Amino acid sequence: MRKKFNLKLKLLALFLGFLSLPVLTSTACITLSEGIAAEQWKLGCEGFPSVEEVEQLLAEHHETVQRIKDVHPHHVFVNVDPCPGGAGIRISYGNYQDRLEILKILDEVGATDEAPGKFFGVPFRMNNI
Repeated sequence: MRKKFNLKLKLLALFLGFLSLPVLTSTACITLSEGIAAEQWKLGCEGFPSVEEVEQLLAEHHETVQRIKDVHPHHVFVNVDPCPGGAGIRISYGNYQDRLEILKILDEVGATDEAPGKFFGVPFRMNNI
């Protein structure tokens, strides 16, 4: 009887371990990729505009910023993203559909015409939250 109980307990523990594996793996991958992206941003900020310049640019293009935020209210954010020696723009979104809609808006208003990855000349990055 005790052997059967121990076997069932071990099988249950093994099963629960397998259930948590995808969650732990995906969390680790997300954390690792965000860490790498953050390091790349911090290492490559030479020539970025100042925080004040980015704030001014966002204010000048407040209609576009509002259109982006309206894609998914309370789930899409446009923020100044400071880095050593300057600042960029971080656009955070809730899901892949939001990302596609945001990119469509950026294309429609010509925000990325100057260069891909730039919002009217200021480097930006997109972050799934």
